Amino acid sequence: MPIELTLLGSASLLILIQIVVAAAPKTFSYGPSYSLGTQDEQKPPPTVFANRALRASRNGLETFPLFAAAVLGVVLAGKTGGIAEVGAWMYLIGRLIYWPAYVFAVPYLRSIIWTTAIVGIVMIVLRMLFG
Repeated sequence: MPIELTLLGSASLLILIQIVVAAAPKTFSYGPSYSLGTQDEQKPPPTVFANRALRASRNGLETFPLFAAAVLGVVLAGKTGGIAEVGAWMYLIGRLIYWPAYVFAVPYLRSIIWTTAIVGIVMIVLRMLFG
C-alpha cells in the first residue's frame, strides 16, 4: 500500500480525534441531554478553549477533503512517492501541530504551520498532474 494512503488514514483518524475533543466541552458543560438532543437552542461554547478547539477542528475539515482528493488522485494516477510522499507528510505533521497551536493561541507560528500543510497538498497535486 502506498505510504500516501497510510498518511490519509492517519489524517482521517486525527480529524476524528479533533472533532471529538472539540465536542467534549459542550457535553461536560451543557450535559448529555443537550448533546444527545437536536441542539436547536444555540449556546455559546463554554470556554475560550472550547471555541478555539471547535474552530481548529472546522479548519481541519475545510482542508481535509482537498488532501483526500489529492492523495486519491496521486494513487490512482500511479504517481506516488517523491514530492507526493513529502507533501503528504507535510500535511499530516502540519495538521497535527496546527490544532494545539490554534487552541493555545500561538500567533504567527500557527499561520506558518497552516501554510506548510497547504503547501503539502499543492505538492501532491503537482506530482499528480506533472510528476
